[in-house]
Amino acid sequence: MKSSFRIGKIAGIEVKVHVTLFIILIIFSYALYFTPYPYGFQGIRYPDFVRIFLSIASSISLFLAVLFHELSHSIVGRRKGVEVKGIVLFIFGGVSMLEEMPKEPKKEIEIAFAGPLLSIFLGVFFYGISLLYIPV
Repeated sequence: MKSSFRIGKIAGIEVKVHVTLFIILIIFSYALYFTPYPYGFQGIRYPDFVRIFLSIASSISLFLAVLFHELSHSIVGRRKGVEVKGIVLFIFGGVSMLEEMPKEPKKEIEIAFAGPLLSIFLGVFFYGISLLYIPV
């Protein structure tokens, strides 16, 4: 994708960020800062700089989850013999750039389900952590 720049490699897979990602990170951060608790950080008795930090960290965490989702597709794909060109994160999420999908349906299903299964695991894991926190 044009207008993307490389941020590094993870597990040998090149990861790029499209400039539109920054637009949505700013929008999400703004929305989280001004949205009332429990969906945002408005109304919580924290100093403004803490609310700003939490808003930005939450937005970045969302796209880290997208990155892990795409990485799981890519890693499973590579293990199934598919060449992986890289991953691009952009305004609508992310995309794993696989050369081609395998011709065997079982391998294709495994690659397709790798991302959602990791996302479900992350959701359950962090929901469990959120149950440990009681806001003041």
